[in-house]
Parts: sequence; structure tokens; C-alpha cells
Amino acid sequence: MAFGPGSIYQIDATIGDIYLVSSLDRTRIIGRPVIYVVIDVFSRMIVGMSVTLEGPSWVGAMQAMENAASDKVTFCQEYGIEIAEEDWASYHLPEMILADRGEFEGYMADNLVNALNIRVSNTPPYRADWKAIVERNFRLNVQ
Repeated sequence: MAFGPGSIYQIDATIGDIYLVSSLDRTRIIGRPVIYVVIDVFSRMIVGMSVTLEGPSWVGAMQAMENAASDKVTFCQEYGIEIAEEDWASYHLPEMILADRGEFEGYMADNLVNALNIRVSNTPPYRADWKAIVERNFRLNVQ
């Protein structure tokens, strides 16, 4: 399906299984995080991500795509993590994005296609198996 790295990225969001509390008052729940992950189909590398408190949305998806096109060394330094370029060498936009009809349908997706020349493909309803690479990533147990 993918001819090489950057051919196709799959994107999906999930709501985190955790409730976040206010840093000012720990008795106040502020919500559950929405986690976006962008994965390169060819290499299976996570190329972008975002975590927001806003429900699954175009803004959250675009933050994940911006992260996919950003330098990861700089991104990690913002959070006090030191990595070398070769540890996460990913800072490109794809030729095509495979999504699940949520955020990547309609007028805003048309703008993405026209402005950046990125093809957008959406899976049919109830066919998460068509983008199983990113779907399965949310169920991994990392040690």
C-alpha cells in the first residue's frame, strides 16, 4: 500500500483512560485528554502526536500533523528530553493521509488538499480494520 516512508500516514484519536485534575485545585477534574497519533504506514514509526483537552476535532488533528512536520529534537527539548537526530528522524508531510471520516471530511480537509497537495482518504463507517496500524497502536502495552 505504501511505496516508501512518507507515502501514507494514518491518523487517529482516542480519549485517554485517565482523568486530569487542576494544578491549582486537585479536587477539580478538568477532563480527559484526547490523544492523536500519526503513524507512517511503511516504517510503522510514530511520526506525529498531540494531546489536547478539546474533544476529537480538526484543531487536534492539525496539531498532530504539525508535529509530524516538525523537528523532533526541538520538540523533545521543549519537554526536557534530550534525543539525537537519528533517534527520531521524522519531520515531513505525507503524500496521503488515511483517516476515519471524522476530522478529515468536508471543507477543512479540502483546504488541506488544495494548499499542501496532500491526498486525503477516509475509511468507510465501521471499517477501523482499514487503518489497523494506527488503531492497534492504542492497544499496545508498553513496558
